[in-house]
Amino acid sequence: MPKLEKISAIQLISMILINRFLFGFSFMPTVTISPANQDAWVADILSGVMVLLFAIPLLIMASKFPNMGFNEYFQVILGTFIGKVVCFIYSLYLVFITLLTVIFLSDFLLSAVLPETPMYAILLFMLIPCMYASYKGLECIARSSIIISTFIIFSIVLYVMLNFNNMDFEVFHPILLDSTLSQIAFGSFNNAARFSDCFLFFLFLTHVDKTETYTVTKIFIILVVTFTLMNTVLTVATQSVLGVGLAKILRYPYFTSIQQINLFSIIQRIEFFNVIGWIVIFFFKICSTILAAAIIMAQVFKVKSYKPFVIPMNIIIALSVLLTSISHYAIFKTIITDYAYLVIFTMNFIIPTIVLAVYIFRRKALEKYNV
Repeated sequence: MPKLEKISAIQLISMILINRFLFGFSFMPTVTISPANQDAWVADILSGVMVLLFAIPLLIMASKFPNMGFNEYFQVILGTFIGKVVCFIYSLYLVFITLLTVIFLSDFLLSAVLPETPMYAILLFMLIPCMYASYKGLECIARSSIIISTFIIFSIVLYVMLNFNNMDFEVFHPILLDSTLSQIAFGSFNNAARFSDCFLFFLFLTHVDKTETYTVTKIFIILVVTFTLMNTVLTVATQSVLGVGLAKILRYPYFTSIQQINLFSIIQRIEFFNVIGWIVIFFFKICSTILAAAIIMAQVFKVKSYKPFVIPMNIIIALSVLLTSISHYAIFKTIITDYAYLVIFTMNFIIPTIVLAVYIFRRKALEKYNV
């Protein structure tokens, strides 16, 4: 497997946290899909619990194979050939996630910021810096993650404070009266099943400095509690400013909500800083996900370096956007709304559960791996 620099536990948490902010800043599934009413914040909190439950199979295997990434212990458990096939599929899955992320950012820039800019210029603007960051490796990305995550959290808190005079918390009444149990459950599941960065966590976990005192479960719980709290804050802030009905139908409700900031007619039209944070989040997710996909691909084909895979993957993504209809908003929205969460849930929970079952069945045969 290609050698990667060591990172700290807090850097790993920051990396995944930045990627997870993508949904809070843009899609907000509990606000726009289900329950899409005043109880969206409840679904946000419950989704955090579901993320922890969905991660149990991977947490168990990570504790049994503390010196391996998921791409390595999958091959140990399933056998070399089947394990490589499964890992190859996961690499393609991460490329698919990157493709959706690129389309997300392209749509935002073309619809809200740079409407007259051609798509190819947007792609060059996005992918060239991301390729460079991926080439620099994990340590480069991890070092920047603490600064970026701090900036994003600070911006969220700042915008909430500046927008406080526009918030009407009466929109959240009555609580749990207009939602059925199935709506809350589906909204929580829909949100939790979109945690596409789960495998980045379990891939990069093996690079966390072993001199630090930590447990896999502790790091993961800190990560989930943090992004659940911040996404809940984003949901409450957005709905309280725009109202439940308007927030439900907007393409980017959080961005629209911060455009309402007008503090004493002095502080207004400062969403530019949010745009900067938004672009940084997208860039960070693209380069970290491509890095992960390239690392897995290099391990599958026993290549010493992941770098030869970085450029071809970015070219595939660019061509997919330019030459297919997947970037058309109607098609993209259908994929994101109706199908993406099922694909992610299958990759995050269904397949790992099957692998865990195989591990339990073959446990005695795997004792030589100190499991």
